[in-house]
Amino acid sequence: MDLDRNVADVDWEALDKAKFFTSGLFLFSGATTLLYPLSVIKTRQMVLDDPSGHRTGLRGSYYTSKTILQTNGILGFYRGIGTVIFGAIPARVLYLSTLEAAKSSIGKIVEGIGLSSDAVTAGMTSFLAGGVASLSSQAIVVPVDVVSQRLMVSKREQGKTHGGLQEVRKLLAADGFKGLYRGFGISLMTYVPSSAVWWSAYAAYKEIFFQSVFGPKSSSRRERSGDEPQPNSADDENPTKESNGAQPKGASVLALQTLSALCAGLTSGFLTNPLDVVKTRLQTMESKETGNQAPRLRSIVQELYREGGVANFYRGVAPRMINVALWGTVMVSVYEFLKRSSVKSAP
Repeated sequence: MDLDRNVADVDWEALDKAKFFTSGLFLFSGATTLLYPLSVIKTRQMVLDDPSGHRTGLRGSYYTSKTILQTNGILGFYRGIGTVIFGAIPARVLYLSTLEAAKSSIGKIVEGIGLSSDAVTAGMTSFLAGGVASLSSQAIVVPVDVVSQRLMVSKREQGKTHGGLQEVRKLLAADGFKGLYRGFGISLMTYVPSSAVWWSAYAAYKEIFFQSVFGPKSSSRRERSGDEPQPNSADDENPTKESNGAQPKGASVLALQTLSALCAGLTSGFLTNPLDVVKTRLQTMESKETGNQAPRLRSIVQELYREGGVANFYRGVAPRMINVALWGTVMVSVYEFLKRSSVKSAP
């Protein structure tokens, strides 16, 4: 495929959905497997006691990694991965379908408002679309999160098997069906803003970087809308006039997408870390730790503050920022590749 010829974003209606999601199943599952250890390290660092006293930085991540390796071996970094990959299939289909539909609908409304800049327009559209997409998938995401995180932090020795089905049975026996949706409210408060912040930051960074490299006349508006460039003026017929001779080539656009995704991941990972700490603690606590009563959000926030003040809400922030940045970069690269390789054949 000629990448330079096809740098514009592909419209959702132009995609072969079966090809898109079938190919995505393997590519996204591979990306999940590659980056999963970071999720395990982040989750354990947020929840478990750390005698070293380093709960937030890279030293804490190193201590957590060493503990996992010593206690559970390499497989300890992949606890719960089967549950995550299995649950991610329907969640991802719902998320991406909703995201694209929302971007198309919301984009028309936001562009009609006439905001101050393309970066603001792109950021606002993606913020709202990302939030709606995340909201739509939470009915699937929350049970997967609850089960997989409990597997991640369980203190079972190497060689002893304990999978997702056993954890589901344990939850149902202890708390009933509602146990699978423990922390649903805080999950909404975590994932919806996180998704919204990531997509809005990605769109805004991309717009800023695009104009910085190719000039103010080279807005990425065409990339978002999927429109082919149509020369309507002398400037359009000779783009070098306002953009210092730079033309949006495929390799350059992909490089800017990658940089934008990295920056968006670091931004989102840091800003929403306190919510993730509270959510993870809430979802991994055993009922017996709270007198067989469901743990309450307020009591967990108070407990976290007593343990270490405001800094305690940034436990695991380093691996989370790295995880969100890397996962976002891989995800958007795979996503853009899948869209361009799944275009319906012309009749």
